[in-house]
Amino acid sequence: IVGGDTDKALQYAQLIKAIDPVNGIEKIADIYQKLEKADLALQTLDQGIISYPKSSELHLARALNRFDDEAWPQIRTDLKQALQFSQQDARGNILYLIGKVSALSSAHSTDGVDALNEALTISNKNYIPWIHLRLAQIYVNAKNLNAANTHLAMIKSKDNDALEEQIKLLTKKMTQHK
Repeated sequence: IVGGDTDKALQYAQLIKAIDPVNGIEKIADIYQKLEKADLALQTLDQGIISYPKSSELHLARALNRFDDEAWPQIRTDLKQALQFSQQDARGNILYLIGKVSALSSAHSTDGVDALNEALTISNKNYIPWIHLRLAQIYVNAKNLNAANTHLAMIKSKDNDALEEQIKLLTKKMTQHK
């Protein structure tokens, strides 16, 4: 937030909204989120989607906004809408998120696997280890440890602390399933 001045940040966001409505709505929601006013952030995004129902960016922003609440069905719906209206360059990220939701919610595993497999073909190489991690998580949830181990073995880059931590947690969960 600009110099810590919330009012000024909201004024700037309103100016952006006058020029680029979708971007401005995202900025306003982001400010509310940073102020820990999640209800106002969601309300802003809801209103934005009413005005711009084919905005991939707003559907994606609303999905991301709901992650802390683990509102999986609503997140899944928003991500599918975001994917439907997305430009090609955003597809890999949205597909990854659909898979991540399947992994974290232990639901819709087929959709998650399909999305992640497509993401493997179009995503930046930096995301590939994370895609394999999410596939492994889905397979662990389905108690298919062989497939999970196959995807864990495909993770080449392990110089990411967050990724390493997730791998350790998943490996521990796998030993509990044996």
